[in-house]
This record gives sequence, C-alpha cells and structure tokens, in this order.
Amino acid sequence: MGFCLVVLVLVEIFKESLPFLPLYLLKTQDIPILIGLSIALLGGRMIGKNPGVSASLGRVRKAALNLPMHLMIPLVALIALAGAFGILGAYPLSMDEYWARADGYALASGQAMGAIPAEFADYAYAMQPIFSRISGDATHWASTYLPLNALFQGLLGPFASPLFAAGAIWMTVLVARRHLPEEEALPTISVVLAATSAQWVITGMTTYAMSAHLFFNMAWLALVYRSGTLSQLLAGIVAVIAIGLHQFAFFPIFAGFFVLDLFLSGRRRAAIGQGVVIMVGVAFWMMWNSLSYKLVGAVPPGGDGRAPVSVTETVITLLSRNDFSAVATMGLNLVRFQLWQNPLTLPLMALAIPVAWKLKGFWRACVLSIVATIIFMTVIIPYQGHGWGYRYLHQLLGIVTLLAALGWVKLRLDTSNAGRAIFGAGVLAGLLLLPLRFYQAHSFVQPWAEANKRLSEMEVDIVLVDAPNHLFSNDLVRNIPMEASGPVRMARAALTDGQVASLCDRYSVKVFDDGEAAKAGLPSLDEAIHFDANSSACSSTDIGER
Repeated sequence: MGFCLVVLVLVEIFKESLPFLPLYLLKTQDIPILIGLSIALLGGRMIGKNPGVSASLGRVRKAALNLPMHLMIPLVALIALAGAFGILGAYPLSMDEYWARADGYALASGQAMGAIPAEFADYAYAMQPIFSRISGDATHWASTYLPLNALFQGLLGPFASPLFAAGAIWMTVLVARRHLPEEEALPTISVVLAATSAQWVITGMTTYAMSAHLFFNMAWLALVYRSGTLSQLLAGIVAVIAIGLHQFAFFPIFAGFFVLDLFLSGRRRAAIGQGVVIMVGVAFWMMWNSLSYKLVGAVPPGGDGRAPVSVTETVITLLSRNDFSAVATMGLNLVRFQLWQNPLTLPLMALAIPVAWKLKGFWRACVLSIVATIIFMTVIIPYQGHGWGYRYLHQLLGIVTLLAALGWVKLRLDTSNAGRAIFGAGVLAGLLLLPLRFYQAHSFVQPWAEANKRLSEMEVDIVLVDAPNHLFSNDLVRNIPMEASGPVRMARAALTDGQVASLCDRYSVKVFDDGEAAKAGLPSLDEAIHFDANSSACSSTDIGER
C-alpha cells in the first residue's frame, strides 16, 4: 500500500503530462479496489485476533491447497473461454486484439498478408488507419506486428488464448518442481495465486499476444534447464516462436539473465547455443515485413519511391521520445499490475527477493529478468493503452508467481495460525475480486461492442466513421473480409473531399457520427477533457489508441 501512495504522489506531480487512459483506469477501476483492500486490511488486523475467524480462514487456505491441480488448470481455460464470449462479447476491443484476429485469418488461409479489395485500393489507409502495414502497390495489408500470435489465433480461434493461459500455469508447475523439488507446496501455491489473478484470467479471454508470451516463456524455462540435446533443441524452437509472437524484444529481455545463469553455472554449451538461437531468431523476425511482401508478390512501401523508415531511426525515436514523466506512468502501470493480481502475490514477491538473491542461480535470474523488463518498458514504451492489469509485464507473471510462492515457503509463513489465516484471506480476496474485475471489463468493453454492432447492421455499402468527439471512435474502423458482415468502414478523417464524393457517386454511404456514437454509449471527448479539470493530459493526441 505504501508503494501505491508514493505513486499517487508522483501522479499528482506529473499528471499534466500523463496520458488520459492510465489516469482514467486508475480512478474508475483501480482506486475503488485499492480503497477496498485498504479497508479490508485494517479490518483484518482487528478481527484477525478472533480465533474463530482465523480458524475459518485457515480452512479456506486448506481447501484451496487441497484442490487438485489437474482440475484447477482446465478450469482456468474454461473460465477464460466462457468469458471471451460472456464477458467481452467476443469483441476485440483494442487494435492489437483486432489485428491478431485480422492477420490470423490471412495466415491461417496460407497468406502472409491480407488482400485489399481492388476497388478500394485508393482507400486502403482509410479502411485500416491504425497499426496497418500497406504494401506500396496497395494490394495487401497486415499489421505492424510479428505474425505467430495471429497465426495461433487464426488456427485455434477462441480456444487459443484460454489454452495458453491454462498451459502457462502448467508450465509454471513444471518449473517449480525442477528448481525447488523439496518444497512440495510450491507448485500448488503457484497454481492458486495464478488462478486467482484477474490479469492472468481476463487476458486469457482476449486475442492479445501476452497469454502466448507467458506460455512460451514458461515452456522455454521448463525445457532450457533440462539436460540433453532434445530438450535444448525444443527450447530453441520455443525461443524462436516466442520471439515471433508479437514484438521481438520481449523474449530476449526475459531470457537474457537465464542464459547468463546457465553460462555461469557451467552449462556453457547450452548457454551459447540458446544465445545464438535467440540472436538468429531476432535477426530472422526483423526481416519478416520484407519477407511477407515477397511471399504475397506485393511491392514493399519503399518500392514505390518512398524510403522506408530504417531500424536505426526507429530505435532513436523510441529512446528519445519519453521524459521523466515516464517514471510516473510506469508507477501507474505497476500499481495497476499489483491490483490485478491476487493481493498476496506482489507483497510475497517483494519478501522473496532477498531469499532469491541468496539462492542465486535460477532464482536470482528471475529477479533480474523482472527488473530488466521494467527498466526497458519505462524507457521505451511505458504507455500500454488498453489492457487488463499491466499487459507489458504479463509475460513475467509465471516467474512473479514463482517468486511469491518461494517467499511463502522459504519464510515458513505457513507454520503459524496467523500465516495460514493470511493465506486464506488472500485466497478469499482473490476469489471475490475476480467477479468484480469481470464486471469492470464487461462494462468498459460494452459501449464499443455496441457501436460495432450498430455499424455492422447499417444497410449501406460504406460507412464513414466520423465521431471525433468520442473516445477511440477510429478503433471502430476495422475490415476483416472473412469475418465482417455489413458495410465497408472508412475513417472520414483519412479521406479527401474528392474521395468522399467519388464514393458517394458509386456506393450507398452513411456516416457514423457523434450522435450515433452517443447512442452506443461511447464516452465523449468532453468527458475526457473534464475528467480532471486540473490536467492537460486529455488532449486529443493522447486519446488516440496505443
């Protein structure tokens, strides 16, 4: 709680330069949870001396730890699958989620990029204005992301992320058994903390790449510390897949200190082999964009006379675009990350850090991997946009949970009645928070899902989305040929008056304007601007998606 208060002070100092969305989510979703947990903590300290209450909480702990893992892990998959439809309405809220689905259709059909309908070649950017990669001859498009998460989404459909979320828990169990086999409770505690993490479960309802990142990270750890050529080959394959899921930087940052640990522990051949595989994997996936144009026979953007942005220019831009306010943004992210886990997870992880450091080896690498990722995200991209919890640390949840379980077992917190009661209270709080977070997720997604439904039901050829006074309205411009029913959607702001006139001559056209957005329930720009009367963080540039 002390950390949360420090962050809130930082937010007050830097709020004029902070993006709108993290502040909005903090105040509407996370502050109520923080207040509730603070009250529960104070109340718990008063009633914890009651032997009857302590005994009841101890029974909750015993019941949780006695649940068979082979039932709990599939249950997470079933909840995530049901929630994808019942809670999120099968609607990909963010453009990251949308593109995972859109790219997935093309990849599952054997095409590296989606084909642009020839009659709309001149309107391609207006049809996909966010995170799009459009060929120089306007014949094909795809997202700016690497393809493998999208491929899994295309092949497995709604089962992909739930399976990855549940599979990541199983991989965490395998890692726990390898690195601390004498502590029989460690795997079970890890499962309980993971299954009561709202971020773990709700992200598993989405098409975000983060559930896949988490699964492949933990699968790599389960393999790379095993001896034998086959295990190392499989670990190398997993590493290449993990690099190509979404953004190639995530896995190398996660894996770097584990490779170093292998080297320092005398397993130099395995360390060098994995290091080479990771470097080759990064080099290969950095060529994906140019390779994808060749695979579909399209002209790359630089092939029409315009020079593409170089990797060097991109890196310089990323390194120079943030100032010290990024620390406050990351503070907000970490508060959100903490409040979307089981309430015990982050405090236990903090207690475990000295223990892990003393144990050295794998456990010290876990701590360093987490620190390295936080520093990288603070410098490069502290703002996540949409996300349930803080998704840029989602790939670390396996080792975060392992460290939390390590803290519990190594500090022998389970040997006293008070400790058992605390664990029971944490389990109970996690179970109570899950439905509340489900409700928050549903409530947040619903206006855009409703607007999307209204758009798909318009009986015209083309809809121009022109609702600049409503938040993230351009996110509604999405066209997946194999999924979309209803009209073609275009962003009015991306069209010239001449293009609009030409469309009106050839097609039936309607406008989805601010009035339609209001009927669907989208938050208005005025609400955002007046969200904090003392903050200038709600400028129109900050409200653009991700």
